[in-house]
Amino acid sequence: MFRSVDAATIRIAAHSWPDGPAPWPHRSDASGIADWLQATWRKVGLAEAVWSASPEFAARAEAVLATGDATPDRGWRMALTLARYMVRAQRRATPFGLFSGVATLRFDTVAAVVPAGQPAIRVRPDASWLASLIARLEAEPDVRRRLPVQANNLALVNGPRIVVARRPHASASAESTSVRSTAAVRLAVSLARAPVPWAELVDTVAAAFPGFPRASAEVMVAGLVDHGVLICALRPPSTCTDPIRHVLDTLDAAFDGAPEGQRALRAELRSLHGRLGGTSAGSATYLRGLADHMRSVATATQPLAVDLQLADQIALPEQVAAEITASVDVLRRLTPDPAGRPEWRAYRARFVDRYGMTAVVPLARLVDPLVGLGFPEHFGAVADAPAALLSGRDERLLAMAQQALLDGAREMVLDDTAVEWLAGTGRVTGPVSPHVDVSAEVRAVSLEALTQGRFTVALTGMGRSAMATSGRFLDGLPYADRELMCREFAGLPVAVAGAMPAQLSFPPRKLHTQNVLSSRQVLPWLVSLAEHRPVAENVLGLDDLGVTAGRDRLVLVSMSRRRVVEPTVAHAAAVHTMPLLGRFLLELPRATDARLKPFDWGAASCLPFRPALRYGRVLLAAARWRVDPTSLPDANASDGEWLTAWEALRTRLRLPAWVQVGNGDQRLRLNLDQSMDRALLRAHLDASAGPVTVVDAASPEDFGWLSGRAHEIVVPVASTVAPAAAPAAVTARGAWPPPAPPEPVIPGASGLLSASVAVEPSTMELVVMRGLPALFADWPEPPLWWFVRMQRPTPHLRLRLHTDDYGDAAVRVGRWVAALRQQRLAGDWSLDTYHPESGRYGCGTALAAAEKLFAADSTAALAQLVAQPESGIDRQALTALSMVDLAASLLGSRADGCEWLVARPEQTGQAPVQRDVLRQAVTLDPSELPELIQHAWQERSRAANRYAAELSAVAGPVTPASVLASLMHLHFVRALGPDEDAEQLTYRLARHVALAAVRRRVRAVGASR
Repeated sequence: MFRSVDAATIRIAAHSWPDGPAPWPHRSDASGIADWLQATWRKVGLAEAVWSASPEFAARAEAVLATGDATPDRGWRMALTLARYMVRAQRRATPFGLFSGVATLRFDTVAAVVPAGQPAIRVRPDASWLASLIARLEAEPDVRRRLPVQANNLALVNGPRIVVARRPHASASAESTSVRSTAAVRLAVSLARAPVPWAELVDTVAAAFPGFPRASAEVMVAGLVDHGVLICALRPPSTCTDPIRHVLDTLDAAFDGAPEGQRALRAELRSLHGRLGGTSAGSATYLRGLADHMRSVATATQPLAVDLQLADQIALPEQVAAEITASVDVLRRLTPDPAGRPEWRAYRARFVDRYGMTAVVPLARLVDPLVGLGFPEHFGAVADAPAALLSGRDERLLAMAQQALLDGAREMVLDDTAVEWLAGTGRVTGPVSPHVDVSAEVRAVSLEALTQGRFTVALTGMGRSAMATSGRFLDGLPYADRELMCREFAGLPVAVAGAMPAQLSFPPRKLHTQNVLSSRQVLPWLVSLAEHRPVAENVLGLDDLGVTAGRDRLVLVSMSRRRVVEPTVAHAAAVHTMPLLGRFLLELPRATDARLKPFDWGAASCLPFRPALRYGRVLLAAARWRVDPTSLPDANASDGEWLTAWEALRTRLRLPAWVQVGNGDQRLRLNLDQSMDRALLRAHLDASAGPVTVVDAASPEDFGWLSGRAHEIVVPVASTVAPAAAPAAVTARGAWPPPAPPEPVIPGASGLLSASVAVEPSTMELVVMRGLPALFADWPEPPLWWFVRMQRPTPHLRLRLHTDDYGDAAVRVGRWVAALRQQRLAGDWSLDTYHPESGRYGCGTALAAAEKLFAADSTAALAQLVAQPESGIDRQALTALSMVDLAASLLGSRADGCEWLVARPEQTGQAPVQRDVLRQAVTLDPSELPELIQHAWQERSRAANRYAAELSAVAGPVTPASVLASLMHLHFVRALGPDEDAEQLTYRLARHVALAAVRRRVRAVGASR
């Protein structure tokens, strides 16, 4: 189901000090702390690595070391901080500054490691420094008047103001900013949809409003740039990996013909650009000098962003790649969300309910909470909300963890049988994501053991795309490796046949995140948000994007190209750092996929102990313990008192020597046998507000094949499953793009009344059978009306009717509900907005014909309810026959209707059919039904014929065959009420009736021959 992609990398901690740490001091021993700080700071490469991460801490440490002027408390805090940096430098492979680096990785028949000496340093300007430089340039009138500006495509008109939810490239963390939406502002934004020179924009706006001085127009445009409504060309997009070159090119173009303009600054930037690039790992003086040079141009605490490029040549056995690809399938089977996040499934259901399966809804309209659906519910959450109820999977995991505890087992070994047991049976599984990447440690005592297959692959993470973890490091890799990886990434599979793979590019919600967001464009198409980017053929505009529903997913569509678009990112930024629309575009193509993620214990995460889970040679999850800091002495206790309590707790929990604490990229791997590490653990526990998860970790011996160096491999993995067919909205013949969904019908604004009446399921049938006829009995001329029984969000009867006098109709319905309330048959009621389902049932005359069919079907369902008790026909059998009749009427003949039902066994479910009910449904002659039912079916048949004719005349994506399933569903809920299991059973009955009819016809044809 999965294969590895030839674009693997390895991340390795850059430092190793064989002499070990200096003796750890007591926290009240000022002299011992000073000695420890001096000895540790002198370790080769540590001071430079710390300086690259935090110049402020490095400066404080150097000052204390130079003067010895530090209180014991201050010295102790500094020692703890430096100890964390030292542990990070030796034991964590996540690339950051000079702590660890990246190299390419290949798979071969044998394992091999060829060290290559000192790594190269890739130096780039820090995002904060760059933002400071650009702000300085934008403030220069002579510069900005020459620069192009472009409207921010995420700026939204909200009543009298234009709102920017997050100002691009701003250092402040303000949630939003806004400006007044005046006529001049609206004109400026409209003119800047594509890049336009600043001065030209000012001149055009000033000329359009004679009473508006040019100086005021200049101030207005400057304010729009400052608020992020307009974006200046100096701001590099996130696909730019050489931002100073971008600034220089923009300035050179701006001052073309004026070579003296900003000549000194441009020369300074060229000098800086020449100094940025590869150097050696020991050039601390060079880096500090470069930083000072950059601070003379623009302000920033740390103006440099540094990455290490390793030149080590490393090969792993192909068995390692095979184990990783197998583990992805195991995690797919064990995911707690086999059909995607519940919130996304609910969102898709709302989409289909509102728009149907063939509508293409413009993106901007869909995510607008006032006229569309807004964003999915979880977009407002900081983290995944815990499930409200225990699932079967939760119960099985709880049982397994408890059994491991009873058996004294630290590890549970899973085979395919155990995996199937944990996953459970009968659950709905969504599509397979086209690609991800997997991060893992490889544990083997030697290269020989690794080659011989004596290894463990310990999974540590999973990226949302094959290039998520490696994308930002591409520019630091050797040319040949980079080009190979780019080709592999450009050829990744898609989820939907013919889809356009598009790279999402946007500035982050917090400026400092830009350092890890910038990555070159590797996919053929681009979706750019809140960036200044010239119009290009491969850049998909937001106004060109729409959303439609496929059979089991939502898809993004380029309306101008009539093709599916699948956006992804080439970085590993967390979703909370993204613009909401960026997150929406990223998640939507995989929203209903089986959710691929590291193993999730679900409700069992609360347990004090969870065993390790192993599948073959893969460690899916390490053993972990929850340690409550309140079970230990507090921060004021002496070291001796705390250590005694800790050792007792460690013995009771049977904790190993090597553990890991922290989350994400803030993890520390600690040796509990060492004093320094225990001090770091205590500080971590003291700072925690609740229980801390302590995870079993690898020892240096486990990394013997790599000389004990901490590392992490990143292996892109692609699906081998064939892509799904494009949705009907894209492939069907007919006009393109489909008409936009019609405007909703507001209560009182037209002749259609839509009402919701609260009715309990136990009394719903009585209200339908007796209440509805009573409602329309005293109308001078009954209107066209239809109903649906609804279960969500609360049980209610949905009633809709056409009227020439809305007020009179509302009064009549109100009186009717009041009478029902007196009989305790109904509760509250409301007049609500009606959203015509043109995407599901068609537009214009087709939709009008569909509403007449709804009315005829409502009458048929009511007739069945009234006549069924005296007829002696089983309710489900009668409803199944009615569904067969509806199919025949819509498709033109009973033979066509039966063929349609026979061809769709996948909808029939697994519930058993009672033999007597089946016999009655198959043998019942429709001509023997009560006259009331026959008459209603005949009227419905005529309405279905007219509706089918309207659809056929349009020749669009909505066809009689495509809409039949929805109409049959509506008939079932009208006749019997919402019940998924009963509906599947009734559909099975209808299909048995169709099968029997087809067999009789085949036998008759055979007999005639």
